[in-house]
Amino acid sequence: MPRLPRTDALLMGLLRPVLPAHVRAGTRVPARMPLPFVLARRTGGSSIHPEFLDQAVVDVQTWAPTDEESEALSQLVRDTLYRASRYPQTVIPGVGSVAWFTEAGAPVLVPSDLGDHDTYRYQATYTINTRPDGG
Repeated sequence: MPRLPRTDALLMGLLRPVLPAHVRAGTRVPARMPLPFVLARRTGGSSIHPEFLDQAVVDVQTWAPTDEESEALSQLVRDTLYRASRYPQTVIPGVGSVAWFTEAGAPVLVPSDLGDHDTYRYQATYTINTRPDGG
């Protein structure tokens, strides 16, 4: 029986190759935040079919020392997830692919309530349908 993709592994497999070399990415917020940083992880969803199709709600947050860099990283993630869903889909070997993409919440600046710390964070929410790697 095919196994549905681990969404977090799929996200990292798609994003790490396209991010600039100085940008770190992960699925958890590190104890010591490196800047710039991209967080991408599943936060909800359910399978449409337990063998062939999963629907995941994905949270993406970017942190950077400038507003422009954080926004650009957020846009790069958005573009990458969208392009991965287009034919032919990008397949991460041993993991799977994105079969469909929609935006639930566009990238938006999340201001700090504690003042300016020279860190800018954007947040976005997407829904992606994923399929197992057919190989």
